[in-house]
Amino acid sequence: MQKLRCWDFRLAVAILVTLATPALSRAADSLPDLNACQPVATCLQILDHIAPAQDMGALPPGAKVAAKQLSRFGDSAKSELLKRAQGRRPGWRNLAGAILAYWPNWSDQDVPALSAALALNHGGWIARALVALGDDRAIDALVADLPDAGAESQTGFALTQLAPKSLNRLLPLLEFDTEDPRAAEALGVITNSRDRARPLTPVWAAIASDKARPLERRLAALRALRAVGSSAFDAGEALRPLLTDPTPSIAAEARQTLSALGDRSVADEALSGCVPSDQRFLEPDMPEGSYCLLKLAAFRDSLDVIGPRLIAFATSRNGAEAALAIDVISQLGYRAAEPRLIAALGSPDWRVAYAAAAALGVFGSSDSLPALYRISREHWLPEVRTQAQQSLDAVKTGAPLYPKTTWSLLHDSVIDIVPEKEANYRCGTWEWRGQSLHTPASYLRSVRVAGGALTAVDNGEWGGGLEWTPLSGPPRSILKVNVSALEPIEGGVLALAGLAHMSSNYGYVVRARLTGKDWDLQEVARLPGRFSNLSEVTQGTYAAWSARRVVLFSERGILGLAECKR
Repeated sequence: MQKLRCWDFRLAVAILVTLATPALSRAADSLPDLNACQPVATCLQILDHIAPAQDMGALPPGAKVAAKQLSRFGDSAKSELLKRAQGRRPGWRNLAGAILAYWPNWSDQDVPALSAALALNHGGWIARALVALGDDRAIDALVADLPDAGAESQTGFALTQLAPKSLNRLLPLLEFDTEDPRAAEALGVITNSRDRARPLTPVWAAIASDKARPLERRLAALRALRAVGSSAFDAGEALRPLLTDPTPSIAAEARQTLSALGDRSVADEALSGCVPSDQRFLEPDMPEGSYCLLKLAAFRDSLDVIGPRLIAFATSRNGAEAALAIDVISQLGYRAAEPRLIAALGSPDWRVAYAAAAALGVFGSSDSLPALYRISREHWLPEVRTQAQQSLDAVKTGAPLYPKTTWSLLHDSVIDIVPEKEANYRCGTWEWRGQSLHTPASYLRSVRVAGGALTAVDNGEWGGGLEWTPLSGPPRSILKVNVSALEPIEGGVLALAGLAHMSSNYGYVVRARLTGKDWDLQEVARLPGRFSNLSEVTQGTYAAWSARRVVLFSERGILGLAECKR
């Protein structure tokens, strides 16, 4: 048998210890402890045995600790990691980049190797090492990688961390059409930088206004300011003369930029075509009017102009749109809308009532106390009662709440306030007004009505609908959203609609009745998330069932929640 050299023996022992220890195995939650291995080659060969073949893009847990442990070997370890970051094995490239992202010492001489590694792994973790260097060559490497990596990658993150210095280097990319990836990703980085870009806004405004500059560079500066948005508000005064610039493309771009800044000069124009959608069943949670509301939210210094339109949105038949409008009103501090918000507490749509309760807590007006007190005691949904109580306390103590942000509202604050997180929750017996309720063993997916049949279609994320198949003629969808269950009523059905997928979680009950040759659709109950079952409890009273709640309703609206009796 051939003798093991001392080097080989140490390596064999280190690898065996690594593989024998569950915490250090391939399925480990973190990288192995490298404190005891010697020399650097032994440590790296240990990592050779656990580095995956493929790059899954994730940050390996323990990369920061590994960087600290390997940095004791100095430049020799860094050099070896840089070689692996440029190697053939994608998994090792990702692992090496992640460790190097936390490396403590860098020099100008490392830029070529870091740039080469980044070019092999666009948007990878090694971009963070270039942040540590932060010089012009490092920024140039990141800018060159951006079109392939994207603004939401580590490259995009690195450029935002190096703002404002890095942002001027993006102007050449903005000279391309905004549909071009080079311009689109550069705009994304500037948008993500926001307040970090503020020191550059006077510079960009001067470039945009300088007629001696090339047209492409002036347009690039305007696009950069548009990406900064309302954080560049102070640049508005310098840009207003460009609205009448003799170059049409400059005038058009200036108009878009001033609108993004929320400049008063274009407030009236922002209202053009910006009206409530009034589409009741537009789902999941982004009615068309939401885009208008996000645009109007920039005009915080023109409330006399846009305020009445915000109130119109707050009365939209689409609850998601109305709730978002109330949130924008709250953010902008448009106190003239307070009577409308007090009235909105009585909305049959719980999302609108919740948004109004939150906004009144921001305003802190004593006029809202009676209505908030009533909602905090009487609303059928506990989350609305809780919000009303928080706002009530805020008004009483004179400590107003902070307004919610439109972005969070669109995704989870009001629209998805009650997701079905407790999937394993089960209740054996529910009780409603002294009557015991039991989860139905089955539910209807198809109901025959005069002249044909209605069918519930629920394909999850792939869509669904309420399909009408007449006795004569082709079938058609009368509601283009997932429908999971039906309950027959006179002249039609109650349909349980909704979806729970990723950030979306919504549900409602629609009454569908055939009137003449067409179907009349009316929402009768807005539910707190997607529900899965529907049944009649007593004549004219129905229950929508989920894993953790049972909502009772009639064709006139929601009656309340059943109580779990186990």
